[in-house]
Amino acid sequence: MHMGGIFPQSITTIVARPSHGKTYFMYRLTEDIMSDELNPSLSKAMLIYNWEMSTPNILLSKFKVALKKPFSKILSEPFSEEEKQIVKEITDNYRDERVIKVDRVLTPQYYYETTKYFLEQNKDKDYCFVATDHVGMVLKGSSSKHVAMEELLEYQNELKKEYKNSVFINLAQLRRDIELRWRSEDSNPFNHRPNSNDIYNADAMQQVSDVIVALVLPQKPGLDTYSRVKIDNYKHLEEHFSSLGSSGEYVPLRGDNRIYYEYLKVRMDDFDKSYLYAELLNKDQEDLIDSHQDTDVNISTDDIEDDLDF
Repeated sequence: MHMGGIFPQSITTIVARPSHGKTYFMYRLTEDIMSDELNPSLSKAMLIYNWEMSTPNILLSKFKVALKKPFSKILSEPFSEEEKQIVKEITDNYRDERVIKVDRVLTPQYYYETTKYFLEQNKDKDYCFVATDHVGMVLKGSSSKHVAMEELLEYQNELKKEYKNSVFINLAQLRRDIELRWRSEDSNPFNHRPNSNDIYNADAMQQVSDVIVALVLPQKPGLDTYSRVKIDNYKHLEEHFSSLGSSGEYVPLRGDNRIYYEYLKVRMDDFDKSYLYAELLNKDQEDLIDSHQDTDVNISTDDIEDDLDF
């Protein structure tokens, strides 16, 4: 996540529009956290609230990435022996006994009681992770959805302070207004990048979160280029610079086959690093696009859509 790790007694919030990779990104993150190869000396426990995607859909997304096949083929074609082994490994990892999964959507009060019980039972661990996908799904009970979200976040903040080994990871939504900026023909490219006002229930999120990172897949809304950045300040993104519309000291970023990570808040910040990072989604597809960059051949984006890791 380009942040040097996740720290105890913290709340990290990941925000994005629908289908921009929140859930898959969270599972990549949680699997790395629980990996004994990456973190061999730490005792860990994890509680995941699966409120948006069902277990079958999560597993299908994992199969799609690992097998490099679209959903239609996964569901209609038999697996090879090699594919069966990959599917078994993914399924076994998902059944990690150290990870408790709750599919039932709860009210803030039941969320608090369930989470507190989990933290109390695992207070001897080095780290206890609580991931919620996503906080906007919380049951409102007798209050409004807005108030219910605020109550849930307040409970998280209370538990974070009480349990020194606790780490909270939240998924949340960006407002749909940002899509209007992406899709508008006369949109200023400098306005492509999300800001704190684009977060649903921004005030509460900003108050309790130690880190907020927004995910953007420019390809989803059909952006060939994404924003414009000052070349001298973003040299670490040089491989993502686009030749389309480049002029002077500013350059647009390539929109195809990329995910962008925009840090909207870092509480413990030295103000000496960038807030924008990028990652290729499909290296093979990138090589194909680059090989035809100076020709008149059209490269279909269908293959990239099939290979998106989300």
